[in-house]
This record gives sequence, structure tokens and C-alpha cells, in this order.
Amino acid sequence: MMNQLTYRHITKGLWLALLLSLGLSLKLSAILLVALVLARILERNFKWEGNRHEWIWAGCCMAFFGWAALSSIWSGDVAADFKIAERKASFLLLPLLYLSWPFKRLSLARVHLRIYHFVLSGLCLSLIGIAIAGGQIESLFYHELVRPIGQHAVYFSAILLFSLLLLRQEIQSIYLLLFGSVYGLTLVLLSSKLMLGLAALALFVMVFYKLKNRKIKAVLSLGILALITALLLIPNPVQKRFSDVSVKRLSYVNANHIGQDVYLDGLSLRLIQVRLAFQILKSENAWLLGVGNSAAQTHLDQAYKSLDLYAPESGADRGFIGYNFHNQYLQSWVQGGLLALLMLGGIFIQLAILAIRQRNLTLAMCTALFAAFCLTESVFERQQGVMAFLCFTLLSLAMRPEQDTYSQPQNLI
Repeated sequence: MMNQLTYRHITKGLWLALLLSLGLSLKLSAILLVALVLARILERNFKWEGNRHEWIWAGCCMAFFGWAALSSIWSGDVAADFKIAERKASFLLLPLLYLSWPFKRLSLARVHLRIYHFVLSGLCLSLIGIAIAGGQIESLFYHELVRPIGQHAVYFSAILLFSLLLLRQEIQSIYLLLFGSVYGLTLVLLSSKLMLGLAALALFVMVFYKLKNRKIKAVLSLGILALITALLLIPNPVQKRFSDVSVKRLSYVNANHIGQDVYLDGLSLRLIQVRLAFQILKSENAWLLGVGNSAAQTHLDQAYKSLDLYAPESGADRGFIGYNFHNQYLQSWVQGGLLALLMLGGIFIQLAILAIRQRNLTLAMCTALFAAFCLTESVFERQQGVMAFLCFTLLSLAMRPEQDTYSQPQNLI
């Protein structure tokens, strides 16, 4: 029979492996999550912990999954709807794991965090090396950079951005510079407009929150502004991504017919999807209960066709058919109605309350990151998005506020 110390080390190893798997393989993440659950069951020594706000947050998470599963009953296509709800199953498992273990079990020591940073930065450098070896400049940017590992550029950018936030726990300047440079370079190459904007904002917050010397604050702030200005003004693939957005295309937002030959940038497409979401809710009178998980996509595809925003279905390129709402708040509202939207809002509101009560800046920034991410992507419609949100949130919750500083070693074992 294994003792408590053995289980403790197994738990730490599985938790670290789960965090690392987020940038590598969804199947591996699922296997490691099951292994964590089994480790908890085999340990048997259940001890429920958590304050009132943590239990409310966990309740919102479990209710969000439960309502997604329950809404599949009246949707008409139970099998398809429940398959979509399955992606949110981690909203049930991970909060229960967190509350049934002593919190320090899901925290990581300084050595664990360095292993995490070494592996992730090594992966980033490998991807850059593969792209350079390919000899084509396009392979260095956006989706092409992470294609070798089958990742989505924006979701991988979110993982890197949170990893940058974790560097606040690093006390050695050499590691801070090394990992920060690799993550920053990879974020720039991935060229996600939202993530680059959030990264710049996070840097400003960290500079003003952590540094006391006004001269150093001023120098670093000017340096960040100079880098942003250079990226936006000097012709380069990143600048091209930002200049792609055009105010002229906003005229298509209220158009009754757009056509297949019209190019839509990310902003205009998302505004059109906002309009279509409210159009579906109104036409189906589904404000309270929604239209169901799979029916939401069916209605949206029909709306795309009504605007002629699709390619012939006999071809390989189906155009916008299959594109979701690119907004988790609208996605949840159309799928599960106002109740689902309130549950989703409760998840973020409770996290904000916990961050304020614990004075936990890492948790506050993690919450802000994913709340903003949900404005431009249907984050929780992908298993990767659900896992990344919950894993990084729980890691932030497990960090003790008094250790959320550069001045102390972060050894929580």
C-alpha cells in the first residue's frame, strides 16, 4: 500500500504532466486527467476544503456542464448534443478534484515550474527551428508555426500568455529573461491580435505592480511602447495581420446579402456573427432556454447561407459553414439560453471575487485573460479551451497570495 508521501509525488507529477500536455496533445490531456481522478479515488483520504466563494465557483462550473448536458434532452438530437456537452465534462471533474484535495497538492514548487518552462520554451524553439529549416517565411507565422503539433495558433498563444504570467513566480533573473524572451518571440510570431494586445497590457500591469523604482518603470514602459510601435508601423507579417482590419468592411455587418467573393476580416465577421446570434434568438424565441447545442450550429449555418457566405458544398472548401459564433457568451446564450449565460457569467464573477479577496494578481490576470478570450472565440466549445482555462485557474487559486512576489522562493512542497 502506497503511503501519503508517495501519492503526493504522484499527484504533483500528473498535475505537471497535465499542464505540459495542454500544448501538445488533447488525447494525452484526457488520459492524464483520468489518471488524476484515479489517483484521488485510490488515495481514499477524502477531505473537502474550500471557502464559500470557492464552492460557489465550483457550483457554477458544474451547473454549466450540467445544463449543457440537460439541454440535449429537449433539443431533438440527443446524441449530437450530448457529444458537444462532453467537451465540457472537465467543468465537473477538475473543480471537484481541487476541493477534495488539500490545496497545496495542486500547487507547484519552483523546481516544477522551471521544468514546465524549460519544456514549453524548448517546444517553442523547436517549432521555430522547424519553420526556419523549411525555408519559407510563411511557415514562421500564425497557424503555420504550430501546424507540426496540430495546435490552433490563438489557443497556443493563450497558453504562452499565461505561462508569461507564471514567470512572476520566478526569482532568478536569468531564467526570467530566458523564458520571457522565448515566450515573447513566439507570441509575436503567432500574431494573434487579441493575445498580443493582452500581453502588452499584462506587461504594463506587472511593471507598475511589481517595480518600485520610477526610473526603471519609465524605461521599461517606453521600451514596451517602442516595441509595439515598431511592430505596427514597420512592414512585417505581424503588422500585416493588424492592417488586415478595415473599417470599410463594417458596412457588411447589417447587409442582407454579402456574397461569396467578399473578404471579411476577423472584426467584421465577428460583428456579423453577433447580429446573427440575436437574429436566431429572436426568430426562435429562445431567449430563456436556447435552441440546443447542435441546433445552434445548424441555425447559424442556415444564416450564413441566407447571406451567401459559403462555398459550394461539393467542393473541399465549405466557406463559413461550420464556423461557430466566435464568442463564448453568445454561443452559450444561443445553445442554452439565458440560464447558460448566467452560469458562465457566474464562473468569471466568482473568480474575480476570489482574486480580490485573496489579493491574488495571478488569478486576477488569468480571469481577465480568459474573460477577454471568450469575447473573440467560443473557448469552451473546444476541449483544449476548457482544459486550459480550468488548469490555469486552479494553478492560480493554489498559489498563496503571500508568495505571489519576486522576493521569495516559490517552494510549496
